[in-house]
Amino acid sequence: MRLTHLALIAALAFAAIAPPRVAAAQAAERAALEKTMADYVAALGRHQPAGLPLSRTVKATENGLPTTLGQGLWTKLTSIGRTQVFSDPSAGQVGLYGAGTEASGPLVFLVRLKVEKGQITESETIVARHGRLPAGEENTPAGKATLARGDGSSIFQPEGVGMRNEIYARPLPAGDRPTRAQLISAGNGYFESVHRHRAELAPFGPDCARFENGAQTTSIANATGNRALTCGQSVEALIHIGAVRDRRFPLVDQERGLVWGFASFDVPGGKTSSMVDGKPYELPAFMREPRSFILGELFRVVGGQLREIEVIMVDRPLGAPLGWPAF
Repeated sequence: MRLTHLALIAALAFAAIAPPRVAAAQAAERAALEKTMADYVAALGRHQPAGLPLSRTVKATENGLPTTLGQGLWTKLTSIGRTQVFSDPSAGQVGLYGAGTEASGPLVFLVRLKVEKGQITESETIVARHGRLPAGEENTPAGKATLARGDGSSIFQPEGVGMRNEIYARPLPAGDRPTRAQLISAGNGYFESVHRHRAELAPFGPDCARFENGAQTTSIANATGNRALTCGQSVEALIHIGAVRDRRFPLVDQERGLVWGFASFDVPGGKTSSMVDGKPYELPAFMREPRSFILGELFRVVGGQLREIEVIMVDRPLGAPLGWPAF
């Protein structure tokens, strides 16, 4: 009986000691992941991946297409501005949203790295280099050439990237942290709500806000003649999106209530208007163009509700792949 009592005391003592040790280990793993990302971005700024801890079998894509590190964005970047970093120590995943410039102008981009045993085994980049062209410019030779590159986005505000870092870095109270499954369910609920244009399929909070390529796109006045929409109302308006495919959730951060989802949104074209809360909503001209936009979408979940949604995305030809297997 005494041994059982002593064993119980020892177990309770271990339980009291273990959590801080586990937390310290996770903090160290997070710091190591984010240091790897910092080194990666520094190398990107030097246009030279030499010196990075790359696996011999590292897989890399840019805008959904296979690439070699040192090509694409690596050859063109002239400066890197504000960035936002987030990580998942348990999965060895670290992500970054950034704004930068190259000779032809500003850009926004994301980088996802997978790190295994200290080596980078996966590198995924999505970059958008321009937004909607000024009226008439899309029909000029230069405008047509820009659009033909397929590296722009309908929404583009580089100065807004990284403006909400404090929010995303804020830990949730230890007793209020959702499970990984709950976070993934919330993120996939959003994708499903867009896919089916039904707000009730996602756990939108009343103060939810969405930001696309740095620009806030919900609950604000806009220049399209339509009223401002909440996160829930906006997915009901997005009937130009015919399907949300190739979904995956490589990064989950329970400590901060974050889940990072990737998907391709297919826009078959031809839709001109929608109904939101029984009222007509006219789709702007840029929403009627056939295309797919591929994206990384960061969701912040608090109290089981979607609070902030942060997206980096780029338009690609209709049916374009993301380059990675769906979950």
